[in-house]
Amino acid sequence: MSGGRRSDRGLELVQWAALFDWLYEDLDEPTRQATIAKIEQAADEAVAHIRGGRAPFFYSRTPGALAGLCVAGLSLDGVSDRAEGYLQTFRQFGAGDFFKAYQWVDGAATGATYTLFYTYVDLPSICAAWWSATDRNPADWIRTQQGDWLDGIVRFYLWYMRPGFAFTDINDQYHRNCISANVVLFTDPAMADDRGDQNSRRGLKTDHTTWDQWLEIRERNGLDVARITDWQVRPSEARCRADLTKTNPDTKCKEWIREFVWLAGKHLVVLDIIETSMPEIRRQWQLHAAGHPEFGDHVLTITGRPPEINWAEPALGPPNPEGRLFCQTLLPQDYRVVLHDDGKAAAFGPAGTPLGAVEGNPYHCDYGKSVVQIDPGTDTTEMVFLHVLTAADAGQTNPPRTSYRISGPGQIELTVDNAHTVLAVPEWFTLQR
Repeated sequence: MSGGRRSDRGLELVQWAALFDWLYEDLDEPTRQATIAKIEQAADEAVAHIRGGRAPFFYSRTPGALAGLCVAGLSLDGVSDRAEGYLQTFRQFGAGDFFKAYQWVDGAATGATYTLFYTYVDLPSICAAWWSATDRNPADWIRTQQGDWLDGIVRFYLWYMRPGFAFTDINDQYHRNCISANVVLFTDPAMADDRGDQNSRRGLKTDHTTWDQWLEIRERNGLDVARITDWQVRPSEARCRADLTKTNPDTKCKEWIREFVWLAGKHLVVLDIIETSMPEIRRQWQLHAAGHPEFGDHVLTITGRPPEINWAEPALGPPNPEGRLFCQTLLPQDYRVVLHDDGKAAAFGPAGTPLGAVEGNPYHCDYGKSVVQIDPGTDTTEMVFLHVLTAADAGQTNPPRTSYRISGPGQIELTVDNAHTVLAVPEWFTLQR
């Protein structure tokens, strides 16, 4: 097993172990023993890798080693005294950590090439071998013991791989996933190295070796992921509302509520309700762009093309080689836009007027690619962001018509072209207007 990465070496071990199991009766004894020794050597290396502390799942190749170890243990059962040890290691780190990680995120894991391996190669290999060896569908055990995260994988990837996903290069998509594709960043100007997202990413590979240890770090620091509070699906509208308050320390974030509304099958409405712990805390609505944006009156426009690839059938390719994304900022009405691009940072007014070079975020200047931040300042602890994002063919040069009005206490009525929706906001917001 000579592959350089654990996904490659794990897949080789899966293939060797599966072939050995299928051809066992047809092999002579010297060949059996030579093959067993080869599989044991590779499995021992996988155990050393897994137990060596390189197992923070969703950000490593470790699931490849787990898949190879699982199939090796099953194929060697009854012919090697090491088989049970391999399976014990898999039970501890596979069902105990790898599966638990899926359970925690309800199957919705991202990470570009990592995801492709551990979701489409490693996990199916484990489940297929488990089912074949025991004649029992592992999905039944998973649903009973850990919930329906297998179904969650299907639901998530039906959305994640939706038409238009190829609009971005997969490595750019991976980079944006890693450094907060679209979030509200909470930064403390008194902390020189505060980039807003380090609390959720600190020690990703350095201070834990198991999933339980990572969860313990989150709990010790009082952090958690988003909690869905409401969702609805209708023919012309789908929406999901969540509480993200615990994704940031309470020293910076007192409340963060986010709602997505997929309106009329083409407009993504993003509502963020923010309250900081102190007025000095900056809150910036951040968007990673696929290319250099153009700025207009409360709108930024991003033009892009799909990857240059040969389609198996021309009909599968996009009808227009270029597309546009319009991002309209309806709230707040007064703000400054900071664009990080080409290692530099520049500011623009809400009408798109250039304001000159600014210091910006050093992290984005070094690593980011076309990072946009909407910064309303720090006059108050309370803020509402309201954005409408619309993807269109490049032939559409203007964004859709948008407007909003206060329709009652704690309610905003939003209109995008001929589509309407109502958004719940705090009463403090409507009382101020």
